[in-house]
Amino acid sequence: MGSFSRLREESNKVGAEFLIVELDTALTFLDVSETTASEESRIRNRKNAEIAYKTALRMAPRVMLVAAQKEAVNKRIAVLKSRLEKLGIDC
Repeated sequence: MGSFSRLREESNKVGAEFLIVELDTALTFLDVSETTASEESRIRNRKNAEIAYKTALRMAPRVMLVAAQKEAVNKRIAVLKSRLEKLGIDC
């Protein structure tokens, strides 16, 4: 395999990992926002979740995902979108 192919493969692997971590982080922000007693923390964490969601959506088309990665990313996107919309956040 040529060095360009290896570089592309590694880039896609890192990109897929980034997307999954970004979406998991967004879900964690929402979890925190639902359990905190602080209104300031609730607002900040919801905003952080929205930013992470939009970042993942923007980056996803740039990453070539294998089937299992695509399924994992799409599942997280759907859950996150649903939770954000329930909070009145436009997705």
